[in-house]
Amino acid sequence: LIEQEQYVRVNHTTKHLISVFRRGRTDGILWKFAFDFLFLLLESAQKNPTEKMSLAVLRKIIRPSSLKSFQYQASRYMQHKGKVAEQCSNPASRGLVLGVYADENDRLDIGVLTPTAAKYNESYTSGRLLEMLRLAGPMPKRGEVRVLYNLEPTYSAVAVCGLGSECLGYDDVEKMDISKEAIRIAAARGCQELQQLETSRIYVEDFGHAESAAEGAHMGLWVNQELRSPDQRKFVPQLQLYYEPELPCDSNGWRIGLAKAEAQNLARQLQETPSNLMTPTTFAQNVVQILCNSGVNVEVKVRGWAENEEMTSFLTVAKGSCEPPIFLELSYYGTNTKERPIVLIGQGNTFDSGGLCLKTLEALTDMRADMTGAACVVAASRAIAALKLPVNIRALIPLCENMLGCNAMKPGDVITVKNGKSIEIVKTSNEAPLALVDALLYAEHFGPKYIVDVSTISKATIESFGKVCAAVFTNSEDLWQRMQNASIHTGDRVWRLPLWNYYTQQICSAEHVDVQNIGKGEGANSCKAAAFLREFLPCGKWMHIDALNVMKTKGTDFPYIRRGMAGRPTRTLIEFIAQSVNYLITAHMMFALRIASRMGQRVRSRSIASLSALPDTHQMLQKTCRDFADNELVPNAARFDREHLYPAEQIRKMGELGLMAISVKEEYGGTGLDYVAYAIAMEEISRGCASAGVIMSVNNSLYLGPLTHFGNEQQQQKYVTEYTDGSRVGCFALSEPGNGSDAGAASTTATLKGDHWVLNGTKCWITNGYEAGAAVVFATTDKSLKHKGISAFIVPKETPGFSLGKKEDKLGIRGSSTCSLIFEDCAIPKENLLGEPGFGFKIAMQTLDAGRIGIASQALGIAQASLECAVDYANKRIAFGKPIAKLQAIQTKIADMATRLEAARLLTWRAAWLKDNKKPFTKEAAQAKLAASEAATYCAHQSIQVLGGMGYVSDMPAERHYRDARITEIYEGTSEIQRLVIAGAVIKELTA
Repeated sequence: LIEQEQYVRVNHTTKHLISVFRRGRTDGILWKFAFDFLFLLLESAQKNPTEKMSLAVLRKIIRPSSLKSFQYQASRYMQHKGKVAEQCSNPASRGLVLGVYADENDRLDIGVLTPTAAKYNESYTSGRLLEMLRLAGPMPKRGEVRVLYNLEPTYSAVAVCGLGSECLGYDDVEKMDISKEAIRIAAARGCQELQQLETSRIYVEDFGHAESAAEGAHMGLWVNQELRSPDQRKFVPQLQLYYEPELPCDSNGWRIGLAKAEAQNLARQLQETPSNLMTPTTFAQNVVQILCNSGVNVEVKVRGWAENEEMTSFLTVAKGSCEPPIFLELSYYGTNTKERPIVLIGQGNTFDSGGLCLKTLEALTDMRADMTGAACVVAASRAIAALKLPVNIRALIPLCENMLGCNAMKPGDVITVKNGKSIEIVKTSNEAPLALVDALLYAEHFGPKYIVDVSTISKATIESFGKVCAAVFTNSEDLWQRMQNASIHTGDRVWRLPLWNYYTQQICSAEHVDVQNIGKGEGANSCKAAAFLREFLPCGKWMHIDALNVMKTKGTDFPYIRRGMAGRPTRTLIEFIAQSVNYLITAHMMFALRIASRMGQRVRSRSIASLSALPDTHQMLQKTCRDFADNELVPNAARFDREHLYPAEQIRKMGELGLMAISVKEEYGGTGLDYVAYAIAMEEISRGCASAGVIMSVNNSLYLGPLTHFGNEQQQQKYVTEYTDGSRVGCFALSEPGNGSDAGAASTTATLKGDHWVLNGTKCWITNGYEAGAAVVFATTDKSLKHKGISAFIVPKETPGFSLGKKEDKLGIRGSSTCSLIFEDCAIPKENLLGEPGFGFKIAMQTLDAGRIGIASQALGIAQASLECAVDYANKRIAFGKPIAKLQAIQTKIADMATRLEAARLLTWRAAWLKDNKKPFTKEAAQAKLAASEAATYCAHQSIQVLGGMGYVSDMPAERHYRDARITEIYEGTSEIQRLVIAGAVIKELTA
């Protein structure tokens, strides 16, 4: 073309091949051709320049950086052309997947390597990695990949993946953590590029979140090829986490991500198996083999058992097939066998023809995957066991086929199920709810905490959502919040649909039967199916997931899931269960503590300088607590305050989330988290309702704290395990009418008489006193020893001689009770002595040190709520023609509030960090409580000033925040006492 001077075609071809080169698909023939072409073009333009094809003209076509890239790489490429091809086809070669942050909207095209990639670039390639990236064109944007060869001897190919902007984070509109999803996509595409080169082992960096990286990489490499002959199968490389020794490595997160991805791939494999190879019997055989030695027990129950259990509905669906029905019962015990299990139910129709209401050919093609629910439940059960989640699971899987046969159910048939309700089968193709009815009724045998069923019922969800999210129906707000949080974490979204009585009326409107499997009225089939299932719910909490619309993908919905069956929502189900027991937070928290301890010598407390710098799990905990506060506490806080009402239901839900025993070991029913996590959770709960915050603080630090640190095994089993789930709370009784801040002057006495201690005296200002089931009480056992003669006792509320004084009418914190505890010849067993005789003062002081971190966190929550109230009002209140937030006087108040709040928060987190790392923290805890309590009072005061007259009335929360803040300067040590503690410690430090 050049020789014939057809320059227009040359320019067009050049521009096309430039775009091929910039996309970086260096593994393909087209890219190699593009490079050869451009190399010859450059050579021709240099040696034989013409007026219309010279380097000057070429520079107009090719941007300068790309031209330099060609010139730089030409010699390397030509020298190593044969070597590259050899290494790329070498089955023993190794590949590396790294990341780069590059904002799509950044015109300067400045990319920033991830810390791991930057370390690799500096240590192993002497900067060539970044240089080659910049020479080869624009930085890879989110989802793009560029493969570089022969940068150094260890890795034959390095795939650099675009992660987008460095701080994408959670998107409230998309209901997704965009940064985690970008990591999954990047890991998957990087691995897929190297898989095409038949790289035998791929090392993947964690991209800042190892779990997401493992999920994307492992799912992205999976190929449905079990039925292909071995020599025709696509090569699947081995995966391994790549890390730099000097940088933190979340190997546990990688392990969790692999377990979840393997589970979803298992579900995909079960879904993809043709129905002639996956009958109810063969499905059961496969499950037995899959779960062998996994820790999950499998019971296979046949038709005779189902008949004895009167599973009429399930057997009716199976009548049309010659394949016998099977009922699988899986059990996993991750905790005490006496603890109630979570019941999972998976619809297991291995093929659905529609029965006499025959489905279309297009629909029949996918009906081998009508057992998606069963596949997800089996895969999730195996992952739960592999992760050793401390929870009991009972999974129920009814397996059958819905076929045309001489015994098949017919439209108009009526059956009666075990609970006595009659069902009319209006449409035989809507068999999925019928197959689940008996499993729901059977679940009552196990007394479940709650029931979750997964099925593929209605194609109406496809019309509503497309392939983007599964539909969720539930009778529990708590379960929905957990499921939504789980979907945000996994990127596999869900959406809640209504369960209104309107739909129940549509399926229960027939006069001759109780229920119909298709109700009257048009549309809303998914909602009516959920209403149908609710009619057979034995009791308690329940959630139904309709996954029909997400059971398969075209390969474009999620780049890390190839075309075919998707295995969704397996990972979200696993995460939902994990969040229910707070396991993943615990696992990641241990990793966070390791980072903090490793960084402590170099940066002291910098690792907890702000929430954005904390580990991802602390941020997830903060969001979970904030969502709970916004949904459960904020709407009710004013009512609790106005009516002096103890928030019993909300405290119970906090217990279910693990918030009432955050630092208690898991073996005693706690969450096992650190004190930084406790401080974060306390702040968010107190932001929603300060009364709930102090109830949580007293139970965590003042009651459970001394018991877990000084109690023996018997005491912890009896007085700790029952106080972790929110159903019961404890209290701490130190203050007396006459001693105030002088904790060593206890007038309450305890006298040993035989095998009992006899208590006499009065304790006052006892938070949680009215509702507490037990109290940690301090009494003098030897007056001659003064404070060394004080001992601590565990006193159950039902003990004879133990009574309550009047419930105090307080200025603030009205949702928590405060009263006196009165002991009149109150005899408690000798074994209820906490620690040793005379240890009481030591126990009290150590407990108060830790408790001050909790109260400081409560004060932070009040201050944060005051700041948010002020800013919200300032943005909405118009004065002088503009929002008052634009007025300098208001901005000054907001700036001062925010500064004091952040300073107090840093002091609080530092004290918590020191406690976690077993360093002295008495002074720091006092500083935290002093700064946070005074910040709360200041912010609440300034919030009222910003609101003006509106701040003085109870219609706005500002006045309540002001009343709630005042007590934080008094209880658990007044501000004056905190100053004495701080001054004493400082003088001692400087004098020494």
